[in-house]
Amino acid sequence: MESIDQHKESFYAEIEKIKSESRKIYTKEEIQAKIKLISESKNNQSTKLATEYYHLRNFQIFEIGGINRLIRKMNENDHEIYIVVAFEDLFDEIRAVHLNCGHGGVNKMVKICNKKFDNIHQKFLSIDNQFCHGCQLKSCKSGSKKVVVKPIISDYLMNRGQLDLVDFQSMPDWIWKWLMHYQDHHNKLSHLNPLTSKCAREVALRRIDIFTLFGPPYILQMDNGREFVAEVIKELKLIWPKMTIVHGKPRHPQSQGSVERANADVKDMLRLWMRENQSTNWALGLKFVQLQKNTSYHSTIGCTPYFATFRREIKFGLESSLIPKEILLKLTTEEELQQTLQKQNKQTQEKIFENNQVYFLTFLFKRIERLLIGEDENEEYLCPQSPLFENDSILEKRSRLELSDEEEDVLEPQPKIGKFEQNAIKIADILEFKL
Repeated sequence: MESIDQHKESFYAEIEKIKSESRKIYTKEEIQAKIKLISESKNNQSTKLATEYYHLRNFQIFEIGGINRLIRKMNENDHEIYIVVAFEDLFDEIRAVHLNCGHGGVNKMVKICNKKFDNIHQKFLSIDNQFCHGCQLKSCKSGSKKVVVKPIISDYLMNRGQLDLVDFQSMPDWIWKWLMHYQDHHNKLSHLNPLTSKCAREVALRRIDIFTLFGPPYILQMDNGREFVAEVIKELKLIWPKMTIVHGKPRHPQSQGSVERANADVKDMLRLWMRENQSTNWALGLKFVQLQKNTSYHSTIGCTPYFATFRREIKFGLESSLIPKEILLKLTTEEELQQTLQKQNKQTQEKIFENNQVYFLTFLFKRIERLLIGEDENEEYLCPQSPLFENDSILEKRSRLELSDEEEDVLEPQPKIGKFEQNAIKIADILEFKL
């Protein structure tokens, strides 16, 4: 069995081969040098070098808990923070993402990394999956034969729910011998529970926990026989007389393949959890598999089931924050946490304001340059929107008199002026309006 150290060694060996293809892979020493360069460049009032302009244009320093982190330069439309990961930390960051999404594939990992990091590329994720022993076991069990699967989608929440029982009698965990998997076909949110037996009464009692939280579905789909489904619905009505649901019709083979694949994914993820935690307590592992499955990107709905349900991604406590781990280990009270977060939020707002100032001055000087060289003002001058500069047309409104129709009729003809004088007036108007 390949150890984590061997996995890490193989990962970095492959990364070294493609390191030259990416200019964004920096060692910790190089990142600290960039942080120092940016700090000195900001305080430097003299003429800056090209490398200083490059770093000020593309990177920022973000201080979190007294530790400086290098991040991608924020723009006026996106205030998210994307961390530049050091070469030495690539493996640990990628492994954390990979395990959090239940040994998910590259597509799932890309969705997560693109929201947090600036320089973790898809190639790096593919290399990690290539040497992951858990993923190799999954691919071996899945086999080479693939069946065309038609995804099951419902238009409304709680319109159709899928209930399946998976036999674990060959590997009982104390009194637990069955696994119950319930999934809503609208948001693909999964609920996993252990059962002691394949009993309609026990199945109904477990479903009541979910139905009283999210509401019961109109249709309950189950592939354990129509007689058993009818018995489960009967038990549900005995427990909750006001509830009325019907059992669904048999599925098309291609649609049934989608259900079987979902159950197979749960079993594979559960086996990996047991292997990594060296435990046979699969009844406990079910809840962690449920979390991984619901927070992994689902291609059918275009997001995670958790996001489809709650319209936000899950937060893993303070682990989801940008606070470095070395700072998190020192936090013990709420007061210390508040001080750290207040400092972080203040710095974020300062960075946003600083970026907007730079944006406006850059746009202003480009505008003046175009007027000085006499470029045709009839040409469209497109620019991104900014909170500080919302509408370019207001400049033209400021450069002419606000007259009514009657006043325009009696207005005396004005002497013609040259294009240079017109541009000079517009430049003065821009400066007066903005400064």
